[in-house]
Amino acid sequence: MKKRGQVTLFIIIGIVIVVVIALILFLRSYVLESDFQKSLQKAQTIPQQFVPIKEELDLCLSEVSTQAVNTLSLQGGYIELPTDPIPRSPIINPFSNSLEILPGMDTVFWFYESSNGIKQTQIPTIKEMETQLDNYLNENLESCFLDIKNIQGYDIKFNENRIQTKTKIQENHVEITIDYPTEITLDELTYTIKEHYIILDLELGKLHKIANEIINKENEEFFLEEKTIDMLTIYDQIPYRGQDFDCTQKIWYTKDVENNLKQIINANVDTIKIKNTKNTYAYDYFLIDLGKSYSEIETKFMYLTSWPFDLRINGGEEILKSDLMIDPSSPPTAILSSILCLNNWQFIYDVKYPVLISLTSDNLRFQFATQVIVDNNLPRIANTEPSDVEEPDTKACKAATKPGKIYVFDDEREQPIDNAILQFNCVGTICNLGKTTNGELTTELPLCMNGELIASREGYLSKGMITNTNEEIEEYIYLKPKYNLRPQVKIIENGKIRNIENDETVVIQLFNENEDYMAVITQDSETVDLVSGFYFIKGYLTKEEKINLKGYEIESCAEVPRGGILGYIGLTKKQCVKKKIEDTELNQVLTGGAEFDHTFESNKLRNSNTLIIYIIKNKVPQSLEELQQIYNQIKTNNENPSFILPELK
Repeated sequence: MKKRGQVTLFIIIGIVIVVVIALILFLRSYVLESDFQKSLQKAQTIPQQFVPIKEELDLCLSEVSTQAVNTLSLQGGYIELPTDPIPRSPIINPFSNSLEILPGMDTVFWFYESSNGIKQTQIPTIKEMETQLDNYLNENLESCFLDIKNIQGYDIKFNENRIQTKTKIQENHVEITIDYPTEITLDELTYTIKEHYIILDLELGKLHKIANEIINKENEEFFLEEKTIDMLTIYDQIPYRGQDFDCTQKIWYTKDVENNLKQIINANVDTIKIKNTKNTYAYDYFLIDLGKSYSEIETKFMYLTSWPFDLRINGGEEILKSDLMIDPSSPPTAILSSILCLNNWQFIYDVKYPVLISLTSDNLRFQFATQVIVDNNLPRIANTEPSDVEEPDTKACKAATKPGKIYVFDDEREQPIDNAILQFNCVGTICNLGKTTNGELTTELPLCMNGELIASREGYLSKGMITNTNEEIEEYIYLKPKYNLRPQVKIIENGKIRNIENDETVVIQLFNENEDYMAVITQDSETVDLVSGFYFIKGYLTKEEKINLKGYEIESCAEVPRGGILGYIGLTKKQCVKKKIEDTELNQVLTGGAEFDHTFESNKLRNSNTLIIYIIKNKVPQSLEELQQIYNQIKTNNENPSFILPELK
């Protein structure tokens, strides 16, 4: 009897243990679930009568949200593309800050060189992409709610407040919470959905992460530039460096070289793949190793010959020639022997072109663009920072022990500037020091040789100065005020002044080299900020008009050795080669402009609210020769008797 009772006790204990373990596993899985998943599961539990309404609404919300994610993915992490202060133009700014894949289809350059030669990045963070999605959904989800309001038999009311969306991008899915209370009534039964939850099985986070790894590797190792340099050196169609013993001087036309190079780049870029990804059937040379495996992701690199392409050889020569040398040292007895000739060539290339990089999972494609830049036969300089970098180490900032007193003044009025933000940059670590009170800040700084004090304030041009904090410092920083003006652009045509016409575009760049500052004015600019000082100003006027520019013929002549004995004794003859430049059809042509220097004085800027800039129109070119003439005239238009310098009013 006692044994039977012990067995029963053990059985009960065993059952309790099993139940406890099951409970622990359940609680563990529940705790590990995200708040979103808990809310999503809870939202599925609604009265049966209202399920059709919720299913209809969820379907619409999912479709609009999926469309938003797809748009963002195809545009490099942006729904609203960043604006370029200089509009895209085939003449002035052919690359811009985004790649026009097809008419009406653009994606952002994650790395690019602006039209004034400044290298920039536009790599969106996860947080920035979430904000883009939130803004889009807040504006576009209302149609889903209005659609269900028309379903017969139901009385549906919405909160009067604006839709508020909160998006969370995870590695393998996207979570969307929509705050828009919806009250549904059927007969006498009412149910309120306080929040709506959508989950999209789209690997946006993962694709964004891989894209960052690719652009970081490119910005650190320049694998696209290195392969471009290989293309220049390997292919016979591209005269890069070489020699032969032909006695006829070699001649190449830059336009032919450009066409050949574009075809070569098109074929080679298409072969590049990321190693250990889907469908990586390529030679090791074309495989880029990220050190990881993404076997379920397909990668593609692309360049199309219709995309912008910039090539300059030897600074822009249209005709390239080899150096021909004839050896005169052979003795007369060698008349019957072969003449010794040597052809040498070596050219310097500057190349810039876009590459589209696409990453595709089962149901999502993420793509972005980058620019490949070869400068003087070398890869571009590494002056971009890797994206998605963790916050810099703040230990140096926390260990600040060196006392310092910093004064910030208005450079022109010599008055203290209140609430100026001060930072200290020590070998890439930026410490926030605080804001000035009555133009002064007393603080402590980290020990640093050649650190940089940076002062900034709205309405002023930021400025940095080098200082050493190995001992107590007292520094004065003078900021130049910015003057906000309303720009007006006037066109001078045949000596008469007129306004810009609807089919004309103007871009004016104002460079203040002393202050490292640039401002841009277009026909759409409402305001422009200027600081006082000396400027170099470049303005271009273009016209939207389909024009067929007639081609022309180039004749290149070179002295080559005469045949037989006459060539051996040094006699030469003139040999000419003609090359026809084909007709070119343009939708936009350069019609005028100006380049000149000008100084804006502070007292005039301070007392003005309008800036008037004058641009000379030369003519509408009808041939490539006339187009080249306009380019040349722009540099001397400031000497034209009708030219007028900028005016402040």
